[in-house]
Amino acid sequence: MMEIENLKYDWLILDLISKGYVFPFESVFEIEKEMPAFRFGFESFPEKNHTIQYLEEPKRFENKENIFSYCALSCYNSQANAEKRYKELAEAHSNFRKLTGDSLFFGVIKPPDGCVTKKDKRGHFDLFEYKNFHASDKFKFFKRIQMVMINDESC
Repeated sequence: MMEIENLKYDWLILDLISKGYVFPFESVFEIEKEMPAFRFGFESFPEKNHTIQYLEEPKRFENKENIFSYCALSCYNSQANAEKRYKELAEAHSNFRKLTGDSLFFGVIKPPDGCVTKKDKRGHFDLFEYKNFHASDKFKFFKRIQMVMINDESC
């Protein structure tokens, strides 16, 4: 059973619970075996990678039903799912690439790394990191994501 005190951002999650948000314990599971994980990031600015979204802009996420998702690292179970979702988000949000990154990073996560949510139909899942987990050690540059815009201008 997952215990909040073991999570890297336990202080944040406990603070949100104290404000009345309900942590989805029934949706967060221990990692049972090694699993592939793909994440978006910046090839040239690795220090910007692997920071939970809530810490970057907390006010943006207040009153969101799934606020705890922003306290975890967003991951995809395959390269194809990650690239497909990246392209969908980049087409829907003009500043997505600038805020989220230009590349895919890959890592194999294991039971001592944290807890995860069940993957959704897009192959997305959240990784709630344990305190001793260092995403920058686990996730390595995989490839730069090429985008072709509607007017044929590449990004």
